[in-house]
Amino acid sequence: MWERIHAMLRKEFLSVLRDPRMRMVIFGLPVIQTLIFGYAVSLDVRHVRLGVLDRDQTPASRTLVARFTGSSYFDAVAYTQDEAAARRLIDAGDAAAILQINSGYEADLHGGRTAAIQLIVDGSDSNTARFVVNYASVIAATYNRQIVLDGRCARPAGPWPSEASTCSPAPGSTPTLRAATSMCRESSQRWSCSSA
Repeated sequence: MWERIHAMLRKEFLSVLRDPRMRMVIFGLPVIQTLIFGYAVSLDVRHVRLGVLDRDQTPASRTLVARFTGSSYFDAVAYTQDEAAARRLIDAGDAAAILQINSGYEADLHGGRTAAIQLIVDGSDSNTARFVVNYASVIAATYNRQIVLDGRCARPAGPWPSEASTCSPAPGSTPTLRAATSMCRESSQRWSCSSA
């Protein structure tokens, strides 16, 4: 049996290598595709549609929003004061993430307390969601360090934490599945980011 398979493979390879067009298809196209995809394909996620739910409306909260929208990673598409409207933005696919800043953000910063912000991310594409959370973590951490260096907030009683900003799934907010026409898509994941 193995002798027949060996003979068939040998015959096919010889017939493929005899034809110059087939040699080009077999050896040339993979090289061309490797060159094109190596330079043209980028996994970097930019211009993420961001909805802003700023309940604090203070200079500190506006500065944080400006940090997000000033980067090339986030574009603010909607500003709202209503949590239901923010959820509709995510569910309709109009925004890929919602930045939620609760009231008392600036007071917490100046009082030396942890000022929590929340990033609500559309989890329908888990790879993109992971990139978005990582970008938000870096922006929040950079903003934290800048606040600390500028001395704009009171120093807490204990030492500063080694990592000022952390993003983790908020307790009790697991991703939920919702039926949309004939398919189910994973709705939003809530991430809680502590700032300063």
